[in-house]
Amino acid sequence: HIGDEIAHACWIATKQPRIEYLACEVQLAPNVCFAYDAYTKPAFRGRGIAGARARQMEPCLMKAGYRRVLSAIGAENHRSIYFNTAAGHEVVGMIGYYQFGPWRRYFCNVSAGRESTTLLDPRRV
Repeated sequence: HIGDEIAHACWIATKQPRIEYLACEVQLAPNVCFAYDAYTKPAFRGRGIAGARARQMEPCLMKAGYRRVLSAIGAENHRSIYFNTAAGHEVVGMIGYYQFGPWRRYFCNVSAGRESTTLLDPRRV
């Protein structure tokens, strides 16, 4: 935080976090955690606060036994994609769904050699 204000926040989940914009849960490997809902107040954007948070948070997570921090970024979120690319993070896969009327089919494509993340249909969780 800066002064009396919280300038930036990010949440971390393990095991089976819910990805709200996909309306589903994912099953993570035991040594993988999920970073979500990162937000910087508009008045503080462009100051490197999110990057500083990541540089402080990631070593703590590694020390706690996590070997990978995943996040899900919507294709339309260009600022987040830019930030993550500039920070050296890499795309390891794509998750999403196809929908036709009430039918929804989820997919999870992970790059070869990566630990698998399984999408769970929310109707079954």
